[in-house]
Amino acid sequence: MTDNKQLWLANLRIHYVWSFFSSILFLSPIITLYYKQYWLNISDILFLTSASRFFATLLEIPTSAIGDIFSRSRVLLLSVFSVFIARVIYLIYPDKIAFFVAVFFMALWQALWSWTGQAKLQDDLENAGMKNKFWVIISRLITLERLGYLLTPIGIYLILRFFKDWYLILAWMDVLVRIFVMYFVSRFKEYEVNNFTYKQKLTSFFPTLNKWFMLFFKKNFLIFLILMILWSNVWIFSIVVLPKLSMEWMQDYLSSYVVWIFILCW
Repeated sequence: MTDNKQLWLANLRIHYVWSFFSSILFLSPIITLYYKQYWLNISDILFLTSASRFFATLLEIPTSAIGDIFSRSRVLLLSVFSVFIARVIYLIYPDKIAFFVAVFFMALWQALWSWTGQAKLQDDLENAGMKNKFWVIISRLITLERLGYLLTPIGIYLILRFFKDWYLILAWMDVLVRIFVMYFVSRFKEYEVNNFTYKQKLTSFFPTLNKWFMLFFKKNFLIFLILMILWSNVWIFSIVVLPKLSMEWMQDYLSSYVVWIFILCW
């Protein structure tokens, strides 16, 4: 039990680091202004946000199964690597097609982490004999995540206010933060080694993949997918208006206030 608690304490620090820095995505709150720098219009922006929700919903089921079959730590590292790839694409290949690919990797990140991250936390607590602390730890992690959301617009404001090439600086900051997070997530410890062969793992994965594929033939799932896509466009309303305000009268750096107010309301 002592060894397990030491492993848990090491993993707990990583959970805390991840929860805080996962919400620090400098480009995401003002991504439409970033798109505007490369001549995307509102239709393009709505298409990309719809694609993001489509991919996130599409990948949710198969990626949750991956977390149960393979090492959770490796799946979480793949998740962080996916958002790193997306951020590199935003920095190096700023055009519509590249943004579409980046949106896919961002959705993959969300889908891989959504279930596996919580399952990893539950495993850590259970093996450390601290299962009854789950909701206490979750509340702390959510608090750290919200703190990151609130602090991010402050950094955005400072960059937009004082630097002309703000979009490049924010893109670089996103890449550097993701490298930092990847280092910490790579240090997650596992309690036991899964001795199944890759053939056995894949054999157990295919039935889940088949069930996921069959969902596309169910009316309720298609309705749910359409609603999720529409909701994503409602959710980004406060962000979609940013390029419009910027074109009319608002200085770009003031967009951080709009984002901050939206986060407080959310």
